Amino acid sequence: MEISNYISTFLPYFLGSGGILMWILERKKRNTVINTNELENVSKSLIIYRDMIEDLKNNLKEAEKKGDELEKLLNDTFKSNNELKKELIKKDIEISKLKHEIEKLKAIN
Repeated sequence: MEISNYISTFLPYFLGSGGILMWILERKKRNTVINTNELENVSKSLIIYRDMIEDLKNNLKEAEKKGDELEKLLNDTFKSNNELKKELIKKDIEISKLKHEIEKLKAIN
């Protein structure tokens, strides 16, 4: 067999094997790029979630602070209300005494 026959016989096999080898290498490269993109997306998502968690922590701290302020205001209001009730009771007692004195004075006249 002549060399040209060998070349014409085996050349397509060598070229075909090179194509398969290139396909395998390209596939590995493509998978690596896809994995890298997925990792970047996960990393970006984690950053977004961290920011959201930090914002929620800050919102919670503000809400707790406002809640404490409202609780103090409510307690102060209850205290003031109780003091006003006591004053009202004292005034009612005074009014009753004055009415009693007026009745006595009317009885004397």
